[in-house]
Parts: sequence; C-alpha cells; structure tokens
Amino acid sequence: MIRVAALIALVVFAACGGNEAAPVDPAPFKAAMEAEIAKKKYGVSVDAIEDLVVSGDTAVAGVRVSHKESTGMRPRWGVSFTRVGGTWQVERVDK
Repeated sequence: MIRVAALIALVVFAACGGNEAAPVDPAPFKAAMEAEIAKKKYGVSVDAIEDLVVSGDTAVAGVRVSHKESTGMRPRWGVSFTRVGGTWQVERVDK
C-alpha cells in the first residue's frame, strides 16, 4: 500500500511541473542593454540578465551591471524592453 501511495505521489509531482514556461534566451536582451549602454555612455558593462519575464512584445528584467572604474560594485537595474520589428529594445532603465 505504501508503495502504491509513493508511486501516486511521484506521478502527481511530475505532472505538476508540466505547465512551466520554457526558458527564455537572455542573449537578445543583453545585446539590447549593451546597445543602450553604448548609446547613453553609462560607463558600465552587463554582467547578467536576471528574473527575465516576457509577455508578448514586452519584457522586464533585472540587469546586473559592473562599473568599469570600480571593483566589486554590481548594482541591479530594473529594465523594461519592447520588441520592435522582431528586435528587443530597451524602453526604460530604473537605476
């Protein structure tokens, strides 16, 4: 009886993970942020794209940056993206 209950629990837990969204490739968002940094001359580089959430033609993410003239500082900026003509662009940066 315990084996049957354990098997049922295993099947239920496996089925619960089936609705997870496929991971989103952060590369286009990193490229968009790097272009924005170059355009605005922020003096930082992108370390990581975190907590990326895409909804249609909009997306939000935390972007971890490094200051080029400082060691150890890695602030996280909130960034909104918009897809225009199939290409992701930065819409807003909250430092």
